[in-house]
Amino acid sequence: MSKEISKSPEMLQKEARIKELHQQIKKARTTLKKLQTRLKNTKQEITDIQRTVYSNVSRAMEKMEALKAEIIALLKACKKFKGIEESDKEQLDLLMNDIEEITEGAEFDAFQKNKERMANPEFEEEQRAKMNDIFQQFQIKPPAEEQKNIRKVFINLSTNFHPDKGRNEQERKDYHSLMQQINEAYQAGDIDKLLELEKIYLSDKAVDFTGKAVTVDMLTQEIDRLLRDLSFIKNQVKRISLEVKGLRKSDLGNMLTEINRAEKHGMGIGAMTEDMDDQIERLTELQEVLQKCVEKGNMDPMKEMAILDPMDFLDDLDIDDEDAMMTELFGDLFGEAPQPVKNPKIPIGTSVQLKKNIPYLHALGLDLKGWQGRISNVYKTGKKVIYEVQLDSFTLRSIPKEIVNDIIKDDIEFDTIAAEFSDLKKVPPRDTAEEALSTYRTMSHSKRWKYLKKKDHALMQEILLKFPEKSDRYNWEFWLKKNLKFPFTGESRGYFNYLPGEKMKIDGFYDWHEDGGLLVWVNESDELRDHPLLDIQTNNKSKGILDLYHEWSDFYF
Repeated sequence: MSKEISKSPEMLQKEARIKELHQQIKKARTTLKKLQTRLKNTKQEITDIQRTVYSNVSRAMEKMEALKAEIIALLKACKKFKGIEESDKEQLDLLMNDIEEITEGAEFDAFQKNKERMANPEFEEEQRAKMNDIFQQFQIKPPAEEQKNIRKVFINLSTNFHPDKGRNEQERKDYHSLMQQINEAYQAGDIDKLLELEKIYLSDKAVDFTGKAVTVDMLTQEIDRLLRDLSFIKNQVKRISLEVKGLRKSDLGNMLTEINRAEKHGMGIGAMTEDMDDQIERLTELQEVLQKCVEKGNMDPMKEMAILDPMDFLDDLDIDDEDAMMTELFGDLFGEAPQPVKNPKIPIGTSVQLKKNIPYLHALGLDLKGWQGRISNVYKTGKKVIYEVQLDSFTLRSIPKEIVNDIIKDDIEFDTIAAEFSDLKKVPPRDTAEEALSTYRTMSHSKRWKYLKKKDHALMQEILLKFPEKSDRYNWEFWLKKNLKFPFTGESRGYFNYLPGEKMKIDGFYDWHEDGGLLVWVNESDELRDHPLLDIQTNNKSKGILDLYHEWSDFYF
């Protein structure tokens, strides 16, 4: 006869539930660690690129400043040669004026203004703090109710391990180190780290399943704790996911993606600064020739090198491209936030064409000259006015498929480019704004969801491209209102106010929220409460549609 005590069906059920929750927590933690690593790596890549660009540009600016001063001094000395012809003096004056302009412009002004500060050893720390402040803007804070619950975990840990509670010097040191970890995790919103510390250091306060008879109440207590942990971790997963997406879609994220793509095409940061090095080389050549002129006391070395004509020399030097490249590389490293322009020279909605290629987008392997679109936004950054051009349908269709595939794979919106007034000219429109939007959305949604199963990919296109000239929001609302039948019973995915798996009765549509998508009414004891549909799953006939909506919303929210 077996001595093993038989367990009641209720106990077996609760033990199975505990095992299931442990597996869910392990899976959620794996997802969280991957997202945290991706976020950390993205921040580090952006920081490294900023530092590299700053270093390269600073080096080039310092060299060009030094060359400029030396060349001007040599040109002045050449003007004093005995018997120098008036025509040569005029050419030297023209050359001097153009050389003066080399280190003029917003980027060089900003560099000069910050040059002394950059020499300060504390500058690197200032830049690091500045980047941290920028990254903080993308951090997603937990809702108030969840923040209260997170604080309870923090208070429990900090109360037990305050250094003053140490019984001896060594324990006080250990508690001090532990409190640093607790505070860092709390300040960073890393609830999973707090839960790990709680499990490691407060395990004696958790339910003990060894050495004593286990009761149903103990199992229930453990399930409650695990449900709490799972909810915390899944909510953190959602926040980190949103933070990663927000950062990747920001100007910084787009910069990172563009540079990474440029590297693939052999046009990375090194290649981007190569032109600047070429200009420095040309200036160095001029400086060396002028030194020979001064040594000989005449202009023969310059005439022999055929660079006395400033127009020929400066055509080779290509100062206009130099200015464009400086803007491209230096950006607004010290710039201010963009400001809207009230009365731009080219109003919003005007059809325009690019008069020339635009630097940096060379990374796509395309010549943008002749591309057309409509002005969709105008803003000012520093002294520059930037026009955002939403490409028309003809231009969009001219982009090679392989490049479109790469852009979509990198999660970049490719229907808009930024240009300056001098890059643009007004032209008659070739299509309507609706046709341009329809073309862009068709190209984007036909490729973006290729990773889905064939049936799901086809349905996603059917939903989002029912009205291709309309927005995603319009198409989802149309489809869901036509295909979701109310009321129905669903359960929470655990992203908002409910625990994962918690049952919910959905009564109907409420409204649309820009940060949460479509909201529905949840019936709680005959009281209606709005809740994001993206947090609701079901096993009824609507499961397939909701799963696709989750796929879409997880990408966009």
